[in-house]
Order: sequence, then structure tokens, then C-alpha cells
Amino acid sequence: MPVAGSANVAEFVGSGRQLDHENSAMLRLDHHFSAADSAYLRFNFDAAVSQAPLASGGSYLNDKQQIVSRPVNGELESMHIFSPRSVNELKFGFNRGNVYTTNQSALGLPFAVSVSGFTTLANNQYKIGVGNSYSYIDNLTLVRGAHTLKFGVEVRRIQLNQGNTPSGTVSFSSQANFLDNSVSSATYAAELPVNGLRKTEVYSYAEDEWKLEPNLTFNLGVRYTFYNIFHEVNGKAIPFDFATCGTAGFCGAGASFGNPNTLDVAPRVSVAWAPAVFSGKTVLRGGFGLYHGDGQLDDQNLPISNEVGRYSLSAMTIPGLAFPITPYLQGPGTVSPRDMDRNRKDMYVSQWGFSVQQAFFHDLVGTLSYVGSKGTYLLTTSYLNLIDPSTGQRPNTAFSQVEYRGNINNSSYEGFVASLQRSFTRGLLFSAHYTYSHEIDQDAAGGGDADFPQNPACLACERASGDFDVRHVLTADTVYDLPFGPGRAFLSQPGIARAVLGRWSVTANGTARSGLPINVTEDRSSTSVATGYTTNQRPNRVPGVSLTPIGGKEIQNWINPAAFALVTGSGYGNAPRNIGRGPKLWQTDLGLAKRIPLTESAQLQFRGEFFNIFNRAQYGQPLADLSAATFGQIISTVNTGPVGTGTPRQIQFTLRLEF
Repeated sequence: MPVAGSANVAEFVGSGRQLDHENSAMLRLDHHFSAADSAYLRFNFDAAVSQAPLASGGSYLNDKQQIVSRPVNGELESMHIFSPRSVNELKFGFNRGNVYTTNQSALGLPFAVSVSGFTTLANNQYKIGVGNSYSYIDNLTLVRGAHTLKFGVEVRRIQLNQGNTPSGTVSFSSQANFLDNSVSSATYAAELPVNGLRKTEVYSYAEDEWKLEPNLTFNLGVRYTFYNIFHEVNGKAIPFDFATCGTAGFCGAGASFGNPNTLDVAPRVSVAWAPAVFSGKTVLRGGFGLYHGDGQLDDQNLPISNEVGRYSLSAMTIPGLAFPITPYLQGPGTVSPRDMDRNRKDMYVSQWGFSVQQAFFHDLVGTLSYVGSKGTYLLTTSYLNLIDPSTGQRPNTAFSQVEYRGNINNSSYEGFVASLQRSFTRGLLFSAHYTYSHEIDQDAAGGGDADFPQNPACLACERASGDFDVRHVLTADTVYDLPFGPGRAFLSQPGIARAVLGRWSVTANGTARSGLPINVTEDRSSTSVATGYTTNQRPNRVPGVSLTPIGGKEIQNWINPAAFALVTGSGYGNAPRNIGRGPKLWQTDLGLAKRIPLTESAQLQFRGEFFNIFNRAQYGQPLADLSAATFGQIISTVNTGPVGTGTPRQIQFTLRLEF
């Protein structure tokens, strides 16, 4: 339907279906061969199909996505007890994860089309991803006096098969440019045949739990990891890296993906002490350790992308760029390979902490904790070969801008935790935890999470609260067996009242957290930025103007647009990354369960569960594109459910037979 005040804009209002079908099965067989030998075999099977609207900025149009997955995993474990002080555990494991993703675009094109201020239309694309891993694990435990020694080794073989149909993007920086078919930037990648990536990883560890005194225990350990690097089984992959392959960039088909790290040694130490002066009711704990990580495998597969043509087009270097973009492909400076740092380091986290635990009356235990960590060599996603503003040319004129992935980012985290717990005693369990924390990073929170920077030449300018930084989190859980029935304070004698009211238990849990960071951005044409780079551009901050709108934050006006100004020059905006905060969240769930004895060895269990019992709206993040008329509006919820109802109250019932 038409939008008031604009003859060229219409609003689409509709509904989208989200369908999920999943079937799973598990088979497990346990066998005791003797008092010293036992084994078990387990297999899990799953088949799932998901069909959902493709979302862009929280808006649902007629674009759809279907995901089909058929994961399978199995494990064979054998345990041998040499003596009461020597035990060996041997495992063989297999895990298969296969995902087939189909994007069904309303446009029917391989291009996703975005126009500043409007919802992006997705592209048609089919992607295949099949991964297998085979693991061998051997753990040995020895008890020698005050020492409990543990040794272990694992060898893992990884197979990854990936491919996809052609895909691309076409961006218009304004409505006027869209009407004039004046493209700001575009990308295109040809169809990628299925590739076979392989690598073998090795892990080992040694640990000593040393009980120096009855009230003093040390835990000393070291872990070695060798994550290795991928290779393509048919030698088709083409690594690209300016740093190690020179100005030509391409390292050649079949070249090594990089240099594996062979010195990932991670020491760890911790201590637990219960001072005798406190009668064993106070325990002090502290520890430090290094933890290496491999990240996501999809961040290590860039060389296979360079087997086919990849292009990046910009109006900054191609005046008159228009759609369709086919005539502009393969021109000077349009080739856009993917650069993966072949000398990258494995990411790791240094972590330290200290806690004080105190036993109180009524079986309550309180804990105060501090934990800190420092992430190093975290995933970095950026771009190279941008236009030099002083010359108007790219450093390497043979290429367009080049996507880069390496591990040079870092992060820091500090958190304080206060906990109060009561173990399940006399029919009551209770726990409550409050965390105050702050996580800071340079576009990388760790693992496979990373954002592209506003200015690739200034990664330090991205340092801010991380995308997942939550300052305050409060959780509380309780389980209570009602005092009715056999062995209870009331209705312990047989009768109708005991049969109806006896053997009931109540569970309740609640969670609350502060809002997530909001990164305010704007849409800019490639011709308006001196470097030609327009990803994740931020506006200017207007000094002295509050981020909170006059009258307070509302669903339709969460961020004050007057606090920002669109950039008018050719430089970058000065608004910090993740400058705002989204809505808070809290939810309460309730469960009721009753056990019904049938025989001495069989019983029925009935359970009812009520999620979001108060049916509170759980609003998502506001739209934060300053160039759009919808800036500051919240049009989605955290999970399912329309705006105004939030995550809906959900009720489910279960009847289970145990024998």
C-alpha cells in the first residue's frame, strides 16, 4: 500500500510461515564384560527441515529460506580397570553434519538488491555443506599417594565438502540513484563446485591433582594442541595472500593454505584452600590458564573461493556503473579474491579468576567471584587494496578491494559474580546468580564472531563494548517438592487426598539482563568515501545531544536521531562503534510435575511447563540505519511473535513412562 507523502514508496504488510519438522532417534547399548571391562555403543540420528522467511533488518518480505540437515553421530567407548588406582578409557567417535541451504528470492536473481532506506531483497542461492569428523581418544587415570594423575591424547580427522551456486549483491545508495539505475557498488562470485577440504588435528594433556593437605589442593596441568591447516584433496584451491605471495596475490593452485602452528602449549594451574581457622566452612579458590582455539572451520576455507571468478565493482572506479552488471565484469581492477593470512596465529584466551565460598545456615552456600580474560589473535575480517585518497588509485591496480581474514584482533573481559545456592535438601533446591561484567573488543568477540570495520586502516578505532556485551545478568532457579504424600509432613497416609495432592513438585526460573549494544550506521555511496569502501559506515555524533529521545525511549522511537548527523565529507564518521543500548529482557517460567506409581519398577510422570508465564513482550534491537525512515524503531521480537505480544506465552504437557 502507498506510503503517505511519497509517490514512489509503498509498504508491504503480510505474514510469513515458519515451519520446522524434526525427527530424531538414539540407540545405545551398554555391556559389562567383567568387573574390569565395560563398553557402550551409541548412535544418534536426526532429520530436520526448516522453512522460514528470510529477514533483513527484522523485516519479512516474500523471500524464503529452506534448510535441510541430516546429522548423524556415534561413539564407542571401552573402559578397563587395571586396579582401584588405575583406569583407562578409550573412545572412538564419528560425527557427520550436513546442511543444504536454499534461498528462494522473490526477485529470482542471484543478486541481493539493497536500496538505502528500504528492506534488502535476498538472492537465489543453493549451498551445500557436509562435514565429517573421526576421533580417537585415550585417557589414563592413575592415583599415586596424594596425586591423581591424568594423561590423554586425541587424534581427529576432519573432512569438509562445500560448494554453492552463483551469488552477488547490488547496492544503491539512495532512492534517487535507484530510480536512475546508478549502482553504488556490486559484487559477483561464479558457481563454486563442491570441494573436499581435509586436515588432521592432534591434542594431548597431562594433569596432576595434588592434595598437599586435607584442606589444600593444587591442580597443575598442561595441554598441547595442533590444529593443522586444510588442504584440498584434488589440489584445486588457490590461496591468495599479498603478504606471502607478493603483488601477484595468487599463490597458485595446490599451494599450501599456510604455515601450521606447532607451539600451542597451554599451562594451567589452580588452587583450592579451606583455612582451618574457619572450620572448613570457607573455601578460597584461584587459578590461571591459557586456552587455544581453532575458531570456525568456515573461516579457514577462503582458498577454495578463488577457484572461480570473484568481482567487486564500485562507482568510484567505474563511472556509470549500472544494473545488469555483466558488461562490467573482468574489467581493469574488478577481480576481488579472498585473502587469508597464511601466517596467521591460532587464537587463544588467557583467563584468571578468584573466588570465596562460604557455607551459611539452612544449607545455603554463598560465593563471590572475579574472573578476567584476555583474547589474543582473534578473528579479523577486513578489506585490503582500498583506494589511496592521495592518488585516487588502488595500491595494486590489478585488483579491486580484497576481502581479508586473519587473526590480529584482541578482546578483554572482566566479571564479578555473586551466587547463593542451596543443594536439594528436604525437598528444596534454590540458586541465584548475579553477574556484573564488561567485554571490550576490536570487532571480534572470539571464535567465529567478527565484524568488518568502518575504516580498515584503523582497527584500533573499532575498540568498544562487544556485540554481546551484557553488563547485568540475574538468574534464579528453584525446585520444591510439595509437602504432601508418602514421607511428607502432610497427607502421608493412604487415601484419595494423598493420591491427588501427593508427589507434586514445582520448578520456577527467572532471568533478566540489560540491553545489548547498538551500532548506529548510515548508507553511503562509494563515490562519497575517499577510499571507496562503504561497509559498516557510522555517522557523526552531534555534541551535547542525548541518545535518549525527548520523552524517553519508546518502541517506535528508541534512539534520538538528532544525536547524529550524516557525514558530508569524504572521510569517516566520528560516532563510536556500539554507541547505544537495546531493550532489557526479563522472563519467568514455571513447571509442575507429578509422579504416579504403577508398580514397584514402573511409574508415570506428568509434567506441565509454562514459558514466559506473564506473556511479557521481549523486544529485539531497534533499526539503527540513520539513512532509513525507520531509524530507531523496534519492529521485531527476540524470538517469535508479532510486535506488541513479544515472545508469546508457551504451554506444553508431557506424559512419560519410566520402567
